[in-house]
Amino acid sequence: MLENMGRLFVAAGQRVWEQLWPLTQQAAALALSWWVARHLVQHHSPVFAPIAAVVGLNAARGERGSNAVRMFLGVFIGIATAEIGLAALGDGVLTLACATFVAMLVAVALDGERIVIAQAAASAVVAVATGTQEAGTGRLIDAVIGAAVALLFSQVLFASDPAALVHHADSAALTAMGRFLHAVAGSLAPMPDGANRHPDAQELHGALAQLDTVRAVGHRARVRSLIWRRRHGPTAWDSSRTSCLQRLGNACLMLPQTLDPVGTRHIPAFGQAVRELGDILTGLAEAAGDATAQHTAHAQAQQVRRRMASLLPQSSKTTASEPADLPLLIGCALAEDVARFTAP
Repeated sequence: MLENMGRLFVAAGQRVWEQLWPLTQQAAALALSWWVARHLVQHHSPVFAPIAAVVGLNAARGERGSNAVRMFLGVFIGIATAEIGLAALGDGVLTLACATFVAMLVAVALDGERIVIAQAAASAVVAVATGTQEAGTGRLIDAVIGAAVALLFSQVLFASDPAALVHHADSAALTAMGRFLHAVAGSLAPMPDGANRHPDAQELHGALAQLDTVRAVGHRARVRSLIWRRRHGPTAWDSSRTSCLQRLGNACLMLPQTLDPVGTRHIPAFGQAVRELGDILTGLAEAAGDATAQHTAHAQAQQVRRRMASLLPQSSKTTASEPADLPLLIGCALAEDVARFTAP
């Protein structure tokens, strides 16, 4: 129990540390938007401006600018729809329901993102419930200020480096692969009841799913950011590397599916080889971009492949003549994929 609590505290501390800088930016944007709305625009009660700034920045790196624009779009749709509803139907619950429903329909038609729909509905409710044009206009002004501050922070002052986004996702995928291979090696040792532990692939599946998403986000950040727009990043290289990582991750996932028939005499050597491949990938994640580390990893992967191939009979170098040879063949292919990925 104490061990589980310790892991929970460590995970919580890691989450706080990872979000400390983004939350600091949101707090600064909140204060700036409130000051602008209160002192430059002479807004009597600028409640929504700081909220809009935080909502706009409350997204993953590379997506904050789009989030701010979507937030403003939702507010504009909601207020415009509410004003039309008030002019046509007057004040009342029917106007509230109709305006909110139409605002959400328009949001779905124009964008479809959840934040647009939510902001459209909330703005329509506020505008109709207050029943005054000043309330809707004030919320729209606040939305403009909050979105502008969020864009200032996300696109100018603290614009996300597209290459850093991609490299971070690459490192996360490599780390997940290393942990998964360590789990695979550990699963080779039978439990007291004779059963084998099955490695948990959830983290690796999640990391692989993030690769294409982050590459697309990085491309959008490069195109839309005022700072990074003119800096041509290695888009083709990023695409090729992402494809290689996807293949490597799929090879890792395939390995435990062949473990049951592995020959008893091969278990110690096979497990050691798989563990070494996990160490290689973990080392690559920790030394991202280090040419010397990549060259060392390439040589180590080739050594692992040769040792694993030496366990196979001469007749099974390319095809499995016995069920026990299949995991070794898959392991050799995985080591070859790691060597290809780390090739200079």
